[in-house]
Amino acid sequence: MFRAIIMPILFVIFSVNHAAGQTHLQKAGALLDLIEYPSTLMSLQSEIAGMVKNGQIPEGSSMALRWNAAAEQHFDGKRMVLKVTAGLAASMSEADLDGLIELYSTDFAKKISALEFKMQNEGSSADQEQKGKELVASLSETNPERLRQYIAMIETIGGLDSYVALALNIQQAILIGASLNGLINPPLSEAQISDIITASYEEIRREVSIGFLSTSAYTYQSLSDEEIAAYLDLAAEPLIVRLYSLLVRYESEVITAEFAAFTAKLGETPEQQEL
Repeated sequence: MFRAIIMPILFVIFSVNHAAGQTHLQKAGALLDLIEYPSTLMSLQSEIAGMVKNGQIPEGSSMALRWNAAAEQHFDGKRMVLKVTAGLAASMSEADLDGLIELYSTDFAKKISALEFKMQNEGSSADQEQKGKELVASLSETNPERLRQYIAMIETIGGLDSYVALALNIQQAILIGASLNGLINPPLSEAQISDIITASYEEIRREVSIGFLSTSAYTYQSLSDEEIAAYLDLAAEPLIVRLYSLLVRYESEVITAEFAAFTAKLGETPEQQEL
């Protein structure tokens, strides 16, 4: 599901036998590879760099002229994955990691992981989101029960509040960095930035909720209602609930820190005339 929340990379499946004899940290890494978690972070750098082309950062602005060069120096996927892996290893026992590897090594869990990997590598994120929104609109008329299943999936896996907080933290980091580095004129005061963040909350929460729902509709469209119900049962396993809670926590910490460093670097990066 994490690939369905953010993004895609190498497809590697570790079986229970592969985990035998590994260290605690290696087991945490094997688990994350098994659920394809690295794909969540490995493409983040290219996604950030693409924000100028998709118009999220005004093209031609002083910020845009520095953006890609600064992005190249941050959001190292391997480093971020290692930090999340270390956090997970510090928070879960080997017995828990073994239990999770066993849960995710079933044929059904592998099928879900393979589907998630396949769908998240088809087309751009913008295209996937648009197609997902169209599916949601169609399901609201033709199969509302399916929509309820997707909503239940999001509620079971959790993380909505954490991802809203992450989006707000990113927005705050960009505004602070841009103001301190003279990329916003006149610079914003702390009070002004706080007001912007507060005013953004409802819209960001709505957008994150829509993103979760549309991405779920797009990713799992080929599954039957019975398979979605089985996935809900799997996601409700206490160990899996705890895993997702920890991953959202460490992922948010890592990404927030990267954005803080990135926005500080924006002021030191020469303008690049050709992006």
